[in-house]
Amino acid sequence: MQNIIKREGVGDKLIVDLYIAGMKAKRSAAFEHALKLFGLGEELLGSSCWTRDYDNTLKIKLELTECAYICGHYEAAKARFEEMLEHAAGAEDLAEIKKRYMILNSYTGNQERVFDLGIQALKHLGFNINTKMLPLQIAKEILHGEILFRSSRLEAIKNAPIVTDKRVTNALEILTIMVASANMKDKDLFVLIVLKIGNLSAKYGNSLFSPLGYAAYSLVLGAVMGNFKKAKKLKEISLNLAELFDDDLFGTTTYFCIGTFVAHWTSPAKESLNYLQRALDCGIRSGDYLYCGYALIMMTEMKYLTGEPLELQRGRWSFICPWESQRQRIRTVC
Repeated sequence: MQNIIKREGVGDKLIVDLYIAGMKAKRSAAFEHALKLFGLGEELLGSSCWTRDYDNTLKIKLELTECAYICGHYEAAKARFEEMLEHAAGAEDLAEIKKRYMILNSYTGNQERVFDLGIQALKHLGFNINTKMLPLQIAKEILHGEILFRSSRLEAIKNAPIVTDKRVTNALEILTIMVASANMKDKDLFVLIVLKIGNLSAKYGNSLFSPLGYAAYSLVLGAVMGNFKKAKKLKEISLNLAELFDDDLFGTTTYFCIGTFVAHWTSPAKESLNYLQRALDCGIRSGDYLYCGYALIMMTEMKYLTGEPLELQRGRWSFICPWESQRQRIRTVC
C-alpha cells in the first residue's frame, strides 16, 4: 500500500490529511483511533523522514507519542521521545518536545519528572529557575513584583498589548504546567513559579496565560503578603482577561486557581464554588480532565466544609453537579 501511494504521488497530501484527521480524533478523546491515524502518517513519512520532511515528521511524531503514552504504551512513547530529542533542530523544538513530555508526566503524577523537564525546557528558551536557597529567590521575585505590580501600573497591566514573542509564551506555558506539580511538591517552589508567571506577564504583556498568572499572583499578594485590597483588584483583572479571551482551556486553570486559593479570602464560600463549577465546565468542554478532577475534589471538600449535605444512597456518598446543560450524579464510594 505504501508503495502504491508513493507511486501515485499523493503521499505528502495524505500525510497532512492523516494529521488533521488524527487531531480531530484526539480532540474528541478517541485516542486509540488517533494513534492509528498518526501511525499511518509516520509509516508514510518513511525512514528518512527527519531529513526529507522535518516539520511534518516532528508534528506527527509529537502527536503519535502523546497518544501512545495516553493509551498505555509507555516504553514505545519513551523511545519516540528519545528519538525526537536526538533529531530536534533547535532549542525551541527541544523545549516543545520536553513540554509535551511534562504534560504526560503530570497526568501520571510524576511530579519530579515534570519539574526536571520544565527546568530543562525553560533553559532552552533562555529562562532559568534557581531552586537553591528558595526563600532568597522568592524574595527577589517579590521585590521585582512590587515594582511591576505597583498600584499605578494595574490599569496599564489590564490594558497591556498581547504578547507576540513565541519564546515568552512558550515559557509561560511551561511554567503553567509546572504549577500543579510545584504545589504538590513544595510550597516554596509553588510560590516561586506563581511569582514568575505573574512577573513575566506584567513585564511582557498579556497572553492566554496572563489570567492564571494574575490570579495566582493575587494569592501571593493576599495570603502571603497580606495586601488583600490589591489582591482583589488583581483578581478582577484576571477575571476580566479570562472573559475577554474566552478560552475554555486556559479558563479552566484560571477559575480553578481563583476558586481554590483566592476568592474565599474576601468573598463567601459560595462564590468559590461558583468559580470551581466554571472551572469544571471549561475543563469538560476543552478536554482538560486533569483539572476537572482537581475541581471536583475541591468542590467536594468545600461543600463538606460549608455544611452542605452529601446525599447518602445505597452505601454511597454523592453530590449533584451540572455538566454543561445536563445534571449528572457524580458518586464516590463511601
